[in-house]
Amino acid sequence: MIEYNATDWFYNDIERLRRYSPDWAESVYDLLDYHLLEYGGVPESCDPHPLGHDRGCLSGYMECHAEPNVLVVYKVLRGHVLFVGHCEKQIGCFPPSTAESTLFL
Repeated sequence: MIEYNATDWFYNDIERLRRYSPDWAESVYDLLDYHLLEYGGVPESCDPHPLGHDRGCLSGYMECHAEPNVLVVYKVLRGHVLFVGHCEKQIGCFPPSTAESTLFL
């Protein structure tokens, strides 16, 4: 059985995604709970692929598409998966929260 953990950054991203589009957040949870835990991997329909270059900061990390505009970044370590974060494919796709918008003032 595959175990997984997630960073605080990942949980914050999911919360922001849930506020913007609950259906998209549910797709991420389905990916985690249904595909990963029950089937032991990410389905090919989510297009899992490695990120980064040989010496890049994301080398060794993987990415998959929970939805066409929702990317999930993770790292696999000996049967354990660490979910690092997710991002929107298009810049500005999700409006910033009030707290996030005050950071740029």
